[in-house]
Amino acid sequence: MSESREGAIPPELVGTIIALADSTHQASEALPSTFTVFQRLPENQKPVILHALTTILQPIARNRQAIDVNFKRRFGTKLYRSTNNDFRAVLDMATPCQNETDFVHKVQALAGMIDRIQPEVKNLITNPATRRMIRGSINILENVLREKFGSFDPEIISNLRRINRLRNSSYPTHALDERFANELRDMGFSYPPNDWSTVWEAVLELWSESFERLTELLK
Repeated sequence: MSESREGAIPPELVGTIIALADSTHQASEALPSTFTVFQRLPENQKPVILHALTTILQPIARNRQAIDVNFKRRFGTKLYRSTNNDFRAVLDMATPCQNETDFVHKVQALAGMIDRIQPEVKNLITNPATRRMIRGSINILENVLREKFGSFDPEIISNLRRINRLRNSSYPTHALDERFANELRDMGFSYPPNDWSTVWEAVLELWSESFERLTELLK
């Protein structure tokens, strides 16, 4: 990881924003405000955040970039759409996960990014009845992949669904219930876990594996 001069925008942050942005214009608009948020973070957290960006989040963002490029090459539209909230979200996801509140907040941010597919993607579903009735980005993606590829690695979808279930069974999306504990148990953790940061790393690994497999499928 490179050392950044005081007041200079870290290249780790620049690279992640460029990979997540829909355009260079969006990246240039988002960078100053995102850097302002970064500057306000505690100094002892900044090296940890830059390390997480470099080793975990930037590779995932680059896979998302590759997914969009190849999805558009095949089907005429990108899969995902970016908003300026994504760049703040990626900073939130890079900060240390110290407790359950941190974990739930990060899962909310991540699930929001997973759910944000282009509206045009639904039009790729050829069956009119299915296209009319289907809801939810993950369901839409699953149906498109099934139609266009026949078979594909099921973890592309199952990993994303697990992240979504964690979001949907925790506050503030819904009241915390036993489904949240069940999801953690299925991932090999008790509730509450001994270390929330380890659970968060496992969730990021789910996201990473899903995007790696989807990138390979679309090549």
